Amino acid sequence: MPQRAGNRSLEATDVEFPVHTVYRAPNSAFVGREDILENMHRKIEGPSISEHGQQQSPLICVLHGLGGVGKTLIALKYFHEHRSDYDAAFWLEAEQDWSLEASFTRIAEKLKLATRMSSESETSSALYNAVEQGREWLQTTERRWILVFDNVEDFDEVARYMPGDCRANCTIIITTQSPNVPHWLGNFEMIHVTALDPESAADCIFKYLDREPFDDEEKDVACELAEHVGCLPLAMATIGGYVKQSDMPLVDFFENIKQKATLWENAPKIKETQGYYGSLQSVFNKAFEDLTPSARELLNVLAFYDPEYIPEDIFIAAIDARKFEHIHNKGDLFACYFELRNRQLVRRDTANRDSYISIHRVVQWNVLLDLSCDYDKRWTCFKQAFDIVKALLPKTDPKVVPEPNIWKDYVKHGRQILALRTHCLWPEPPVQLPMAFADILSEMGTYMWFSGKISEGKRILRTAESIIDDKNIKPSDERRAHVYQVLGIITSFEGVSEREGSMQMRKNAYHSRNQGLGRKPERELTRDEAIMVWAVYSDMAFGFIQEEDFFETKQYMEKCLAQYRKWESDEMTIPYEYAKYYQLMSYCHMAGQKPMDAMHAITRCHELTQRAVGNEHSFSQLIKFCHANLLWHTKGPDARAEALAINKSVLAYRRQLLGEYSQFVLESYSTCGKLCHEAGELTSAKGYLETCLQRRKRAVWNEEGITRAYFRYAGVLRTLAERAKADGNAGEAEALIQKADGISANVTKIVQRYRIDYARYLPKSESASEEANLDQMVSIWSGRFTGRLVQHNMDLSGIDDVDFEGPPVKRRRIGAG
Repeated sequence: MPQRAGNRSLEATDVEFPVHTVYRAPNSAFVGREDILENMHRKIEGPSISEHGQQQSPLICVLHGLGGVGKTLIALKYFHEHRSDYDAAFWLEAEQDWSLEASFTRIAEKLKLATRMSSESETSSALYNAVEQGREWLQTTERRWILVFDNVEDFDEVARYMPGDCRANCTIIITTQSPNVPHWLGNFEMIHVTALDPESAADCIFKYLDREPFDDEEKDVACELAEHVGCLPLAMATIGGYVKQSDMPLVDFFENIKQKATLWENAPKIKETQGYYGSLQSVFNKAFEDLTPSARELLNVLAFYDPEYIPEDIFIAAIDARKFEHIHNKGDLFACYFELRNRQLVRRDTANRDSYISIHRVVQWNVLLDLSCDYDKRWTCFKQAFDIVKALLPKTDPKVVPEPNIWKDYVKHGRQILALRTHCLWPEPPVQLPMAFADILSEMGTYMWFSGKISEGKRILRTAESIIDDKNIKPSDERRAHVYQVLGIITSFEGVSEREGSMQMRKNAYHSRNQGLGRKPERELTRDEAIMVWAVYSDMAFGFIQEEDFFETKQYMEKCLAQYRKWESDEMTIPYEYAKYYQLMSYCHMAGQKPMDAMHAITRCHELTQRAVGNEHSFSQLIKFCHANLLWHTKGPDARAEALAINKSVLAYRRQLLGEYSQFVLESYSTCGKLCHEAGELTSAKGYLETCLQRRKRAVWNEEGITRAYFRYAGVLRTLAERAKADGNAGEAEALIQKADGISANVTKIVQRYRIDYARYLPKSESASEEANLDQMVSIWSGRFTGRLVQHNMDLSGIDDVDFEGPPVKRRRIGAG
């Protein structure tokens, strides 16, 4: 559970309570569930209420069950029935991190906390502030509140948003398909939600029909129909919506779906609940029949997007751009919403003056399965969905540079591209992707790199590479060079397991671009084209530095510097290119035992980066991270204290910019833990590393980085054990040692495996420390505290200012690989 906030309240004086952020009305067709609602109320209201204003834990009720069984409807019913019991009532869409951030932004606005935040309400920094301030209000206010976290898929993902304490008798309701609730949630009540009984399910159908059964025979048909589809509320809604719109008798509907062949025999994603969802499939098949062409067109497009909260402005822009065949204006669009909503296939919500469309994931799966029967239609629908989103994403700079001005567009719409990639692969056979999709994935790769979403970025770039190969794109094509270039960059952040592959990608990018743009006479190249040609050359230096081959790094970058000066002697005119030079040279100077030159170089790099992208960009924070860790190598006590302070600042900025689960954020947590340990700040060190290791369960982080974080954590535990032993707490010391020993044994096994698999990149000496091995296992941009960067002279004033002499290694040139 997240740590407690202080007692300071953020209460605004001009907020009129009660307040709420639920924009969904209670379901008028809700039936039954009295036992669950009574059980919830008894468990929520039953415990004795602590004295008002005293710190306590909120009361937590978890509703779990399969998708479509009605968990959200139960939570919504309880929420509306008891909202008046609370001063504040907040509904949070919890399926994904971005939807939770958006929900907290609405909370902050309701509580008038938003005035304290940046006016750029869509920036990552403002979203972060909304979460932090909203959660602090929940933990410090003496007003009573209720939160609903609807559709939690990953409990680790919601940990950041979960208030740890409250000062009144407050309530949290969670709906989830997962029965595995983590221990950190604390004291909670679990209620398993199953399907309706046949009688209630039949009543539900007639509620949607807005009438009573004609006779007992029709009621019996409804009961039998409900049993046939598993008495699932989602099925009842779809049946009622279709029958009401079509005026088809219930008995005819029942006979019709019994005759439908199922498509679910080979549905790999949901095989474990095949029978359960199979009963729904025939219902949806019937519900899709007789839709107007415009409604079916919209439904087919929605099937390829992220199902939760699709911005309506996507479709408004598509109408303006004439992307639809049957939807020509907003009136047509709203008619589609009305038709699909009446059949209970979609939902439309409005929040903060913005409107969103949602489609239940089970409905979405059925649409995709239905489309899989006709490949040509499926491809056409995918292409339409893709073209709609593609038009909203600005084209990135082909020079692969940071572009803060387009960041928010990729934050807002990039997830639809990721969903398109997923939904074109299932069901099999996958959609044959167009080259234009590879182009967008290639551009998304740059955004994913700067977001610290390294593994995800690698996957989409691999997909782009596969499309290029399938299309037999020639080696000299710039699109191929771009994919290779970004793949080479992004995989270099993965660690030693990707080091050889990363270098190969850099070589591929070099050869590909030089077969294309590089063949043009220099005088015919535009400035941007010339920068692109030289960028793949400088990228080779970034590959060499991962191996701490500082000699080759310097050779390449000195040639780049000479070219940069031919273009512009004023470094601020092309700041990003010059910044790359100073970034790499700062490491070369440090390895050459010239720490003062190293600090001058990284400082200049930071100045140029600020000019290129400003301070609030992840690349700026990467350079500050490098600055701090080079500063640590200068060894002075003041320098190391400053290095720790800078690292803490970088962590705060990265959390604001990138969220809690970016690889860059995890690396900052790990580094702060190490430096706090060295500074004797053991409580902070333990907190940073435990947060890092907890967050990594939800994030996608490489094994090398995770292993090093565990190594550091074990070290902190051993120091704590020594302190406990000195204080006479032998039992506590023994427990800490046992825990550290268990972690260390696993770390040792992993290091030994890497020493065998990646021997050429790791220390040659068998006596090298585990820390030395782990530092070489991770990317150099994750921070290294051993190896050739270590300074051997403690007195900076005594360092001889001589030219850097490279190691006695054989020089390498770019080969075809």
